[in-house]
Amino acid sequence: MGTSHVTLDEAAVMTVGEVMISRPKTLPATATVADARRLFENQSVRTALVAEDGRYTGELTRADIEGLDDAAPISAVASTPTGTVAKDATVAAAMERMDAAGTDRLAVVDADGTLHGLVCLSRSGGYL
Repeated sequence: MGTSHVTLDEAAVMTVGEVMISRPKTLPATATVADARRLFENQSVRTALVAEDGRYTGELTRADIEGLDDAAPISAVASTPTGTVAKDATVAAAMERMDAAGTDRLAVVDADGTLHGLVCLSRSGGYL
């Protein structure tokens, strides 16, 4: 679906695969904090997913890299993958997982960890 917004009512009858960002901002596990800072120069980027060989391994936010040396590897500070959802899950299931994880974003992955996208609850209360 890309980056168009849908309301929560519209999303209620959709799957995660229909509302996800199919090309989220990613960094390889070998990236440095400097690489992450460059990605976060775009103010609309709130989360960078970390992937190795196409598999989700973690994620970063601006807060994760504050005060760190530019040469530091992101693999040392990226969170471990805890909040994920499958493409065929309902949006309602994704919302439950977001609530449980205390987040507004989930990586969209297959059972083997292959990264397919990112599903987000936007600041306006809809899905992106």
